Amino acid sequence: MNNEIKVLWCAALRSGDYPQATGYLRTPEGYCCLGVLCELAVLAGVIPPGEQRKAGILGEFTYGRHRDCFTLPEKVTEWAGLFNDNPRVRGTGLDWDYDSDPTLEGVNDMGVPFSKIADIIEEEL
Repeated sequence: MNNEIKVLWCAALRSGDYPQATGYLRTPEGYCCLGVLCELAVLAGVIPPGEQRKAGILGEFTYGRHRDCFTLPEKVTEWAGLFNDNPRVRGTGLDWDYDSDPTLEGVNDMGVPFSKIADIIEEEL
């Protein structure tokens, strides 16, 4: 992963500026950890701002030309220097029995706080 973007992402996750939500990159209530990275990509001019889906049950937002709402758009994945749109992690330091190879989305949706997700990103990506 691009180290400069990693530093920005972890700082954003710890900032308290992004309320945490589950299920989608972004909902009216908050963001998945991957949604925070999308917002940083928006600020950097990599992708346009997310658009709220009017037909969505939760009013989720979509990003990128393929209107991604669960995983990172291709441009964000490339910009961040990630190998895929939902990075697999070991979940270092987590005390759980969820999956031997969880994804960041899975860690987020299991309720792991952003501060701990930032620790995992720093250590594993």
